[in-house]
Amino acid sequence: TNTVTIRGAVLNTGTFAPTGSTASDASSANITIVEPNLQKSVYAINGSTSLPSPLVMRPGDQVTYRVTYQLPSTDFSNLVLTDYLPLPAFNVSQLVTFTSAATQTIPPAGVMQYGPSNTITGTSPALPAPTLSVSSTSNSWALAFGTYNEVSNSTRAIDLLFTVTATNQPFADRLMFSNLVNSMQGTHASIEANSITQIRLLEPALNIRKGVVGNGLVG
Repeated sequence: TNTVTIRGAVLNTGTFAPTGSTASDASSANITIVEPNLQKSVYAINGSTSLPSPLVMRPGDQVTYRVTYQLPSTDFSNLVLTDYLPLPAFNVSQLVTFTSAATQTIPPAGVMQYGPSNTITGTSPALPAPTLSVSSTSNSWALAFGTYNEVSNSTRAIDLLFTVTATNQPFADRLMFSNLVNSMQGTHASIEANSITQIRLLEPALNIRKGVVGNGLVG
């Protein structure tokens, strides 16, 4: 919001002497800055986009997550997307590769790539490939896009797919795991957004029965 006020003394129209009164008038103009929109979802399980309802996974399942970041204007400063994978369901060290190749296929386990609605590539000037890093301490990955200013200020989308394998670490059956993704950009003033998706973990149910199957007596 930008405001302006004009104020002046009221003069006698005949003598132009000050009357002791004042008059003022105000005006303003507004512009709205639209923030990017961040979304996280499960895209596929074991290569199938036909997902169960409610969402469930089992040890050994390959879960493909989707992260979308809608940019109203393709201008950003120090943009970093950070995703915190839930322990012990997933191990972030499995995620080792980012490929910027345009493809409509579901990535294999350990690979991150652009998704079907991605439009961040093909910008002018060309956007450098982002840098992928992982942290075993927080079990998270970070994708750094750096700083970029597109001349046309067009609306674009960052669409990411990555696949991780559900571990066989022991855990309680049918508990919900929450997966948080965070976006951060800016230098002096930061713009931050979060999105959460959940999935239920199904574990094997072990039933132990004990009984007598014979008494060992003969005759």
